[in-house]
Amino acid sequence: MVSSSFRPAREHRHVQRIHQVFVDPSQVSGEMVSIAGADAHHLAHVLRLGIGDALRIVVEGDPPHAHAATVRSVTGSTLHCELKEEIEATNTASAPRLSVAQALFQDDIDVAVRGLSELGVDEILPFISERSVVRPDPGRQARRQARWQEIARHEAALGYHFAVASVAAVATFDALLAAAKPGIHCIVLDLDSTARPLVECLPPSTTAILLAIGPEGGFTDGERRKLSEASFQAAHLGPHTFRAQYAGIISAALVMAHYGAFAPPPA
Repeated sequence: MVSSSFRPAREHRHVQRIHQVFVDPSQVSGEMVSIAGADAHHLAHVLRLGIGDALRIVVEGDPPHAHAATVRSVTGSTLHCELKEEIEATNTASAPRLSVAQALFQDDIDVAVRGLSELGVDEILPFISERSVVRPDPGRQARRQARWQEIARHEAALGYHFAVASVAAVATFDALLAAAKPGIHCIVLDLDSTARPLVECLPPSTTAILLAIGPEGGFTDGERRKLSEASFQAAHLGPHTFRAQYAGIISAALVMAHYGAFAPPPA
């Protein structure tokens, strides 16, 4: 049965972009993938994909696998797609592994989660610092975290990434300090006079980077001292200042560019 909501592809339609969607391995049966729920609604009613249209499907896992695919049929509100050739990963996103710890600020951190996920960072760690204006309701934390994770999933697909950034539950400042484990190169964005340009704080090679971003008012002197004791290097973005929701995105982009994340694939 083909729903009237889904149109066959027309030869004269010009598809400007191949859209990507993540699926769980349980949705795969042989060469066919079933897509239902919000993803199906988005593909059909927002992106206007129809039968015969091409898309890109990433089967989540360790490692994930991406395939070219085609919408073959529709049953009710479920799209049935056929997997084609596997797509080789050309954007390894952040290598080394990049985690961004973002202090909560007055506005919701949805903007930061969107930007960081679209860039392709590996992990987003929301936390509360002394100057964080927002103090989240513990009873709503699970729902808020689930929303952030869904945002990360959508933006990773938009950015053609093979993996979705992991968004942790809101943590304490002490939990941030505890995340500074041996082998992780830790940097804190700060306007302190001892701070150096961000790119100068990046080692030639490392396996993991933890980048900490404060709230609107920055970190307190006591927090700065504790961060320094935990081996965080103070870095700045030059003579300009940026809103808290953008500072992490800009910093992450600089780190990733430094390690070649945006380099074109080899010819």
